[in-house]
Amino acid sequence: MVSNLMLQWCNDIQVIFAEKISKLLKIQSKYKAQVIHPLDDLLDEIGLKPRFPKSSLQLMTLYDTLADFDADEEEWLRYAAHLALMLNLKVKNAPLSYDQREAALLSLIPVARPEFIQDIEDNKSRCVLTALWVITLADDDLKEAIWGDDSLLQRWLEDFKPFLELGEGDKVAQ
Repeated sequence: MVSNLMLQWCNDIQVIFAEKISKLLKIQSKYKAQVIHPLDDLLDEIGLKPRFPKSSLQLMTLYDTLADFDADEEEWLRYAAHLALMLNLKVKNAPLSYDQREAALLSLIPVARPEFIQDIEDNKSRCVLTALWVITLADDDLKEAIWGDDSLLQRWLEDFKPFLELGEGDKVAQ
């Protein structure tokens, strides 16, 4: 049953359009100056430097467009969006709090989170940046531990399932 749930989730993630990925990878605008250069340095090696919008409101997407990305780069952004979604998912009476989910993820990572991310006070922004940082480290073992068949995200999905039952026509609010 768990594998079917994860398989369905992965299929759903594959159909997330660029605009949806952009909506999942947002941070508070006030952090742009603080993160722009370290984030460029961090993500440049894998070809995922942010594409900031010309103007922004309180929240700012890190990827205004995905037009320049190839299929592999878009796939990595989907992984980051999936992780950011699960870290930031607001579930009433959830078995794990935001902080517990963030700590569980970080316990899988063999290196300390970069200081520029650690210094972000807003939980949602920090989790988005953490998700992007994690994809830069994701070797096969880490990828399997986070996104695989018996992974951290699969366990979270299974834990959240009773709280996420949607009726016909229901949608997850953004």
